[in-house]
Amino acid sequence: MKRAFWGLATAALTLWGTAAVATPSTNIWNPSTDIQAKGVYHVGVDTYFSVAKNVSKPVNFPIDLGLTYGLPYGFEIGIDLVEPAANPVLFNAKWGLPEHDQWPAVAVGIMGVGIHRASGTNQVYGLLSKTFGNYGRLTAGGYFANPNLVGNDNVGGIVAWDKSFGPKWWASIDYATGRNACGGLGIGAAYKLAPNVGVIAGYTFFPDNAVANDTVTLQFDLDF
Repeated sequence: MKRAFWGLATAALTLWGTAAVATPSTNIWNPSTDIQAKGVYHVGVDTYFSVAKNVSKPVNFPIDLGLTYGLPYGFEIGIDLVEPAANPVLFNAKWGLPEHDQWPAVAVGIMGVGIHRASGTNQVYGLLSKTFGNYGRLTAGGYFANPNLVGNDNVGGIVAWDKSFGPKWWASIDYATGRNACGGLGIGAAYKLAPNVGVIAGYTFFPDNAVANDTVTLQFDLDF
């Protein structure tokens, strides 16, 4: 539900020791079909706190300072600075169409694009979403990630639900399959502090892999 406003979290990881994040418009953990509004800049600061740390799980998440910009014709582009990370600069891009009558929204994109071959997940994804009245919006799709970074189990599915609760509140649950650094279950809620300022609090589980520790995330978003 980022709708040119909710800048959320993640998924592009540097596999051993640190993780690198490059965020397009997302739900909690996965990309969404939302596109940044034309001519609008979005600044997001995403923080992650590992829970019940396990040294056998090598990935811990850095702080992500991201900038996304809405282009004409349904495109958005973004750049992220993630620290600490061996290769801290990552890129993302997305194209999409909104829902129209009975047609679902559609989006295709790439995220976590690193400057070097093994510095980003280069996660390519495709999504469809449809709103069902007061029940909220459902999203489904899939992704393909860089096997040089995440290993051979680099293809997975994405499902999500999100819903607005009045003009200020929003909540989402989303899940990506895969025994890799992209797979995870995100649950969270957002609150709109002002027309162009928001905050989200969430929790991400990693039930299908032994890559990362579960995390609590706090994210701050500004449009201008």
